[in-house]
Amino acid sequence: MSMKILHIATDEKFIDSAIDQFTWYENVESDFFICCPQNEVKYIHSTASNVRFFDSAAKLVSAANAMNADFVMLHSFGISYVELLKLKHRIIWKLWGYDFYSDKYDRIQRAVSLNLYGPRTRVQTTSLKQKYKHFLRSLAGLCGVKAEKQKQYDALVSKVEFLAPVFDEEFELAKKKFPHLKYCPFQYYSGGKSNFEFKKVSFEQPYNIFIGNSLDPTNNHLDILAELDKLGKPVSVIMPISYSGSPEYKTFLKAECAKYKNVSIRFLETFMERSEYFKLASTCPFAIYGHRRQQAAGNIGQMLKDGVKVFLYKDSINYQYYSNHGYKVFSIEDELNEENLKEPLAAEFVQQNRNAYMKYENTETYVETMKNFFLRLV
Repeated sequence: MSMKILHIATDEKFIDSAIDQFTWYENVESDFFICCPQNEVKYIHSTASNVRFFDSAAKLVSAANAMNADFVMLHSFGISYVELLKLKHRIIWKLWGYDFYSDKYDRIQRAVSLNLYGPRTRVQTTSLKQKYKHFLRSLAGLCGVKAEKQKQYDALVSKVEFLAPVFDEEFELAKKKFPHLKYCPFQYYSGGKSNFEFKKVSFEQPYNIFIGNSLDPTNNHLDILAELDKLGKPVSVIMPISYSGSPEYKTFLKAECAKYKNVSIRFLETFMERSEYFKLASTCPFAIYGHRRQQAAGNIGQMLKDGVKVFLYKDSINYQYYSNHGYKVFSIEDELNEENLKEPLAAEFVQQNRNAYMKYENTETYVETMKNFFLRLV
């Protein structure tokens, strides 16, 4: 018995892997509806016949409702909540992060609320006007007043039947606020066969440090750079800022970076293809990811696989996940110091991380899990 899934997404870098993945499953037919308002496709390269582009969310949802499908899979909440609420199909939500987490001061409180910003990043990126708005929103919340967009978000999650998290821990977090949700194992994979041919770990001096995965302030660039600057020794940093964020934050970040005495920074401002990006990233023996929420999981997983010494905030969901799953990771708070930046990751820990990768990133096992999931649905 076959089933039909209609995928709704925006022009983003993960979607090609999803298009490819859904050719692996027999008896599962898929169509991909992509919302691309300016019709300027940047990240999706697939020329598959089951991919259609729409210049507005309203047109996309209207076309979706005209189709027979067993499920709609939302690849994040990337288009208008108002339009998504009009969907008539059963919904699977593949969360990304921004659609699932919110800062404790955000206007819209999503499924999980955290303190997303380090002290320097929060002070430098929060204006007096924003602080006043935060106060008013907190006051309104205490009085039981919900913003209209908050009502729409809550209503949309209430329509979701299955949630596909990045980390299983996220599903348990979501259930606390939305207990009706059921689990879907879908992840983004870019190959149909398991490949455990690890490259030889070798780094050339002088060493570079890779920081973050995007321009988004949740990378906490300023807090990380301040810690490196305090070491009092010259350090060389590579920082990707081609993705996410805003032009205003880029201008501000560059101006702040110019003030550091001991940190020299190479900015990656042009979007790079995956293979080129990780080839460059893996030349750095150290990588620091300052996210408090689940973010940059693809980057972190690849770095651990490549034998890079990875630093994370120990109170972050990323740190909890990787340390709980057998990886050797280092904490920014306690271990980002001169001693730990002298030498690359020890061979025993490289092997430990690769063993964990083989255990938890087995594509063939994953494909069987997905096939069984679909069998239970039909």
